[in-house]
Amino acid sequence: MIRKAEPLARGSRVILWDTNKDHRKYQGTTVYGFNKPAKFFDALRRSVESGKGFKIAYTGEGDTELFEDFCAVIWSVLDGNKETHVVAEEYGAACEGAGPIQIKRHPYHKKCWQEGRKYNLIWQATSQRPQSISKDAVENAGIIWAGSMGLNAAKRVGAEIDVKVDQLRALRVGEFYRWDISGDTEKVKVFTPKK
Repeated sequence: MIRKAEPLARGSRVILWDTNKDHRKYQGTTVYGFNKPAKFFDALRRSVESGKGFKIAYTGEGDTELFEDFCAVIWSVLDGNKETHVVAEEYGAACEGAGPIQIKRHPYHKKCWQEGRKYNLIWQATSQRPQSISKDAVENAGIIWAGSMGLNAAKRVGAEIDVKVDQLRALRVGEFYRWDISGDTEKVKVFTPKK
C-alpha cells in the first residue's frame, strides 16, 4: 500500500505507470509526468544517464502492449547496484487476466516479476480489481495489503493471504489486512475516513 511504503533514500530511482494521474507527488517530492510514450522513454533514458535519483511517470493512455514496452525499458535500466522502485497504479488494467503472464506475448512483463528482485527491482502494484492481477505478480509479492472487496476478489486474495472471505468483506474504509512473505497476517487501521 503506497500510503504505508517505507520512505525512500535520497537519490532513489522511482518510475511510475500512472495512467490515472494519481501521483503528482510521491513521498513528498514532485513526480515528473509524461503523457506521450516517446517523451516518457526519452526522459527515463536521460534520468538514468544522469546518475542521480529521479521520480518520473508515464501518465498517458495505456494498455497491455504499452505496459510490455514499459517493462522492457524497466528491464533495460536495472543494474543490480541501484534500487529501482516501480509503482504500477491500477495494475490489473495492465494485465491480460488473472492467470500467468504469457511469456511469448509479454516476456519483459514476466521477467520483471520473476527475476527483477535479483537486479534490485522493487514493485508496488495497486488495483481496485485484484482479481485481474496476474498470478505471477500475486505469487511473487513480498507484501500484500488487502482492503474490503467484492466476493470474487475476496476469494482469490483471501486464499493467498489466509484470511476468510467474510473477514475481508467486513473491512471498513481505512482498514486492511497486511500479509508478508513470512506468512504473518495482521489487521491494520491505516486511516480514518473524513466525514
